[in-house]
Amino acid sequence: MQSRLLQREKAVKLKIVDLVKKKMVKIYAKARMTKFPLKILTILDPRVIISLNRCSMKLEAKKVNLRQAQAEERRLQILDTALKVFAARGFAGASVKDIAEEAGISQGLLYHYFTGKEDLLLATIDYHGFLPELRRILKDTGKLPVEQVLKEIANGFLNMLEQKQMLVSILMREVQVNPEVASAWANLCREGVAILQPFLEARVAGGELRPHNSEVTARSLFGLLFMFHFTRNVFQNSRVTRAQFIEEVLNNTLKGIGRV
Repeated sequence: MQSRLLQREKAVKLKIVDLVKKKMVKIYAKARMTKFPLKILTILDPRVIISLNRCSMKLEAKKVNLRQAQAEERRLQILDTALKVFAARGFAGASVKDIAEEAGISQGLLYHYFTGKEDLLLATIDYHGFLPELRRILKDTGKLPVEQVLKEIANGFLNMLEQKQMLVSILMREVQVNPEVASAWANLCREGVAILQPFLEARVAGGELRPHNSEVTARSLFGLLFMFHFTRNVFQNSRVTRAQFIEEVLNNTLKGIGRV
């Protein structure tokens, strides 16, 4: 009889524990329950506190992740807005106030993400430029043929130039008159070449490419693609398509045009 009573008592306690966990975990996580309720729960089963703490930590972690995601979303919204304002008014003509108003936020909130207009400009160029896409392409090339990888890079670079007209406008207009933009442009060029070089050198080491100056190859590739984009109107009567241009550039780069 006593054994049955103990079993029933234990079953009741477990039910109470389960009920408490379901009903109290959200309250506990939000309000950090006082010591008095905690003592009561401990009398029922000390494991309740451990379980509640774990649940509370999970809820807090989710809240932190949510806040971080919201902060990053806001940051990217500011960068998108800054691109539009800089393209429309120029770097000198745009102000932090203009960008904040266009983004629908206060200047104080904008300064929470960026130290000033120059910092915002550099972040805008970096985010909307080709470097993130270049890193993505080269992140895991595996055993893909070098020509296939370079073709993806070429198409991605030309896509960026065609789709990010506002960014191109900022760079071309401001680079001659604004030291900050000129510096950002120079950094973009150098970093793009520096990112591509290790890939080329790895393919040399693997025997797929012959030894060569990887810096010259990287600069030549980006330079030819850049000129193709900006001379389309000059050669508007040319029968050479974009795909053909890329194909020939890569063929000349990888195989050369000489007979020797």
